[in-house]
Amino acid sequence: MDLEKLERRLNAINEKFIELGFDFKEDLNELINERPDIATLILETKLKKIEYFYNEEQHLIGFLLGHLHITFILEYGEDDDGEYFDIAECRVLDINSGDED
Repeated sequence: MDLEKLERRLNAINEKFIELGFDFKEDLNELINERPDIATLILETKLKKIEYFYNEEQHLIGFLLGHLHITFILEYGEDDDGEYFDIAECRVLDINSGDED
């Protein structure tokens, strides 16, 4: 696996999320460590074919990557430093089979 290429692609994906107001770098790294198949799919998919979505009302953000629908469920809070978000859950749905991981 080309780790340098994967790192560049993860940075490009994270840049899209940053444009939406979220930084998911650590979460993306955790996702590919848990799911090597997603890392492979990121390497095999052209970046311009990845579709991103954000649903503010339902607190969902994610992307479509080939046959996978990857959704991060956001949880908001506030502490002494101000407002923050956390990822409550990451769901991966295989669009072809309907299976959710």
